[in-house]
Amino acid sequence: MRRMSVQAALLCLAAVAILTMAAVPAEAKKRNANPRVLPPQAMPYGLSYGDWGARWMQWLATTPVPYSEGTGSNSGEGQSGPVWFLGVNQSLTGLEEGPEGYDVVGTADWTITMPAGKAVFVPVRQFFTSAPPGTMTEAELRAENEVSVNHVTELAASVDGRPLGNLFAYRGMSSLISLCFVEGDLWGFGPTPCEEAVTDGFWVLLAPLPVGDHVVQTHSVDVYTADEIGVDFIFTSDNTYHITVTPR
Repeated sequence: MRRMSVQAALLCLAAVAILTMAAVPAEAKKRNANPRVLPPQAMPYGLSYGDWGARWMQWLATTPVPYSEGTGSNSGEGQSGPVWFLGVNQSLTGLEEGPEGYDVVGTADWTITMPAGKAVFVPVRQFFTSAPPGTMTEAELRAENEVSVNHVTELAASVDGRPLGNLFAYRGMSSLISLCFVEGDLWGFGPTPCEEAVTDGFWVLLAPLPVGDHVVQTHSVDVYTADEIGVDFIFTSDNTYHITVTPR
């Protein structure tokens, strides 16, 4: 079992986006505080946020280190379909032991080039639990994720300097999936036999960005107390994506 803190032609894509948005109830549209973000209720491109989270996790597991040395130079590996996945940081760049516990900081800054016409799946804070088939039920896998999600105390994200609001409303849980790690995966697990898994976390799916340069930033904080794990522990993750969208 693992849990770690451990993303068609242009006219066709536009038509799909318009039809999908049109299918959202008026009240759901009214509640969308972030007009640049496709609402989870809209089932963007035919999937829930949770199931896009599962696709994102499977992409990471089966793509050898998609963000080479933190540069994002090979971030296009394994990308297909209408949605472009952004990776996450797994390198801890700061570890400070305080008088009563630990502060761990993960930061990353990537430069990415992607084609126009693709929605952008942004992981703000994400978790997964996996286990060999038959050893844990789906409910047990979900419960493991729930423990981690309940320790997230801060979420923030911005697109081109404009903050996104109400990010705790963008939680998505997947159904039971098969997860197979390949050699060279982000966490160094693979190659391994396929396991059953459930993903959980907070994500935003951005409508296709205009051609040009953009900056997407995410921030999250997890807090664990000494009463729970024997030591006070704070994990902070900050990710910056410099994205250049090119004409197709």
